Amino acid sequence: MPSKSKIDQTFLRIAKEISNFSNCVSFQVGCVIVKDGRPISTGYNGTPAGFINCCDRFSELSNRPRQDWTTQEREEHHCFSEAFEIHAEQNAIIYAAKHGIEIDGANIYCTLQPCNTCLKILTQSGIKRIVYAEDYDKGDYCCEVKDMVKTSGVKLEWVPLKS
Repeated sequence: MPSKSKIDQTFLRIAKEISNFSNCVSFQVGCVIVKDGRPISTGYNGTPAGFINCCDRFSELSNRPRQDWTTQEREEHHCFSEAFEIHAEQNAIIYAAKHGIEIDGANIYCTLQPCNTCLKILTQSGIKRIVYAEDYDKGDYCCEVKDMVKTSGVKLEWVPLKS
């Protein structure tokens, strides 16, 4: 059986690949839910099916590709994307629920540290271990939420993704 480190790196690389489907302006985030050593659901951040992607909407407004946007334009656009975006973790859970996939007792591997809301959702959903590759530097993390995660028995672990 592969080592825990090798398993973590493998699933974090899968999450990184999944993140490439995201059209988010700020962060392209991906995740994979794993149970019994097998991926059972994946998710990436974006708008709900049938809605225009936030980057496409902003490109229409700015008439420039997103790689040419200024930091200020990205921040202004963040308000729009925050209103319509579904986080990667939420998308993975929604997919599992929609297709009757049991996630109780599973692990989740994320490219970015889950926000407060996602931490609460993951804890409530029965996820037992949350592994993330990068800190979310814009996060306004509430000590009580981290305490809740710890008290619930869910493990929250930072594991940097190796190249």
